[in-house]
Amino acid sequence: MKNKIIYLLLFAFVFSIIACNSKDTKNPIEYINSFGPVWMIFDNYINSNDIIINKYTDNSKSFLDFNYFDGHEKVIYLYWNGDKAKVLDPYSENYGKEQLWYGFYLEFENTRDLIEAGYTHIEFFLKGALNGNNILEVTGFSADECIELNENSVDKNDYKKYNIEIPTNKLQNVKKIIGFALKNKSGIFLDLPSGEAKVFIDKIQLVKKTN
Repeated sequence: MKNKIIYLLLFAFVFSIIACNSKDTKNPIEYINSFGPVWMIFDNYINSNDIIINKYTDNSKSFLDFNYFDGHEKVIYLYWNGDKAKVLDPYSENYGKEQLWYGFYLEFENTRDLIEAGYTHIEFFLKGALNGNNILEVTGFSADECIELNENSVDKNDYKKYNIEIPTNKLQNVKKIIGFALKNKSGIFLDLPSGEAKVFIDKIQLVKKTN
């Protein structure tokens, strides 16, 4: 009887360890009460089945690769040949038109409330090659949260960390997470090619900073 009790206690202990380890605290979509200070959105892969990849624009000579190996890790490879691309973004008033930009965005399949999490920033690591005619526009939950990177602020060889601040009033009914768009810096309605541009993106994460 004593041995049976010991076995039962041992089984309960092992089961509790397995259950705790299986609880992915990086994904508060599945475990809504497990918000941590960091939610890794992309690191080798997208860390939620609830996140969708959408292209802003598309042309046959440019590409987006979420399985590109840079060394031993998978990163996101965004390449634009500099030509006009057809606007695929249904939120854009220029849907269906051809313009001088190329990119993608990540969004939740369903709107999410992240008030409990209290995330303050979106962080990501990036390197790449932009020419004098191009910029990389990175937007957060809305177009109001936006940074522009140029050839002087992006390193060709080493990843640099960037972040976008998230206003607290944008944590409710979140749909879009982050977007990356390579653009002609003089305007997207020009007729001249912009030249090639490419960036490599890694470790996209939502972060709660306390100071």
